[in-house]
Amino acid sequence: MRTDFDRAAEIVRLAAEFDWTWSRDDLGRFCTAAGWTVTEHRERGASTTPDLNIARPGGTADLDTNSVQVIDFDVTDRLGKQEAEAWQ
Repeated sequence: MRTDFDRAAEIVRLAAEFDWTWSRDDLGRFCTAAGWTVTEHRERGASTTPDLNIARPGGTADLDTNSVQVIDFDVTDRLGKQEAEAWQ
């Protein structure tokens, strides 16, 4: 399993310092600032590809009519079957 906690911490710092208006446009502005790609826009959300060094970087954003509600992203790979059994 790979993790990218250092990059995740950088993203959290960027988010804390970002000039949020909480409009839907902030998602694109934040992703650009973070070096991410918005891969899919939906009425109530979006999918993103963060630049973390993990096997399958992914993220989502929850949106309402006018604003960003939540931005979420993975900082670790998913555990394989053997890794999951080792953690039990």
